[in-house]
Amino acid sequence: MTSVRIPPAARFAVFRPGPAGDFILTTPLFDAIKRQLPASHLTVIVGTRGRAIAEHHPAVDRVLPFGTTPPGLIRFAWGVWRRRFDVWIDPKHHWSRNSARLAMLRPARVTVGYAGPDRNPFDLALPWPPEGEHLASLSVQPLTLLGLQVPDSPRPSIGIPAESRARAAALLGDRSRWTVLVNNSSGRGPGREWPVEHWRALLSRLATLRPTVFFLNVPPDRVPEAQPLIEQVCQSGVEIRALPPGSLLDVAGVVELADLVVTVDTSIVHLAAALDRPIVAMYSADADAMARFRPLSTVQEVLPGEGGPVATIPVDRVEAACRRILVRLDRDRLSARGLG
Repeated sequence: MTSVRIPPAARFAVFRPGPAGDFILTTPLFDAIKRQLPASHLTVIVGTRGRAIAEHHPAVDRVLPFGTTPPGLIRFAWGVWRRRFDVWIDPKHHWSRNSARLAMLRPARVTVGYAGPDRNPFDLALPWPPEGEHLASLSVQPLTLLGLQVPDSPRPSIGIPAESRARAAALLGDRSRWTVLVNNSSGRGPGREWPVEHWRALLSRLATLRPTVFFLNVPPDRVPEAQPLIEQVCQSGVEIRALPPGSLLDVAGVVELADLVVTVDTSIVHLAAALDRPIVAMYSADADAMARFRPLSTVQEVLPGEGGPVATIPVDRVEAACRRILVRLDRDRLSARGLG
């Protein structure tokens, strides 16, 4: 495996279109580059779903949208070829036709990425990664070929604009009650959803532990599906509010202030990790997916499906996980006050 030394003011390009959650888990790479080479210039190439995160990330100097329509591809190609990058990094650990084509077109002096099982388009190539390694750790491995240090415990990071923080603070109000953000939406199919009746039972039980207000994250295209949950929970006397329409960074503003996040496997898990918020995360029974995308929050509970999708996780297990987190947070709070 060959390595190369990179000058302090190198011009980097990181190619990371795709899901927002995967993009968030690539941010440790941005931070590591800027921490070690503060004079470098970092351009991030991103698709629609991760663009807001990229545009507000403190380590990113420039965002270059990757469009798939003919006009979008033309704008993208012009943006790449007019800049002469020193280093092109593709941190994806799966084979991508777009990644391979761009690397073979030599968009930079040096291209770095994961070699496919039987093909390698990069100048400096990492071997195909083993199963079980977290995506945040995989994203920083290209640094080993560039003479840069790999962080021991990479954690994602985000930048939240002031207006998103202000909207979150106004929404949550005086914070006298326990605040729990719940999320039952995933962009990757029904196998990652928990039944409405499970949510109703869980929230009713949690509300008996302490005064609580629940906030439900509902993407605009899932509002009709969320309405039955809101109605059933309200009928049981529990206060639940749907987050108003907004960007992923608006959701991040609420995550930052929430006392607890309860969610299925989706990008909210990685927002919580970036902000180090306590989380209960539900996954389907897929050991590799759990290893790749598990929460990185300090206080966390991870619940796999019982031999199947998220819907196979019983309410009792989720309630017990929430209770364990509440006990730990109360204990930590007392310890911080010298009372533990």
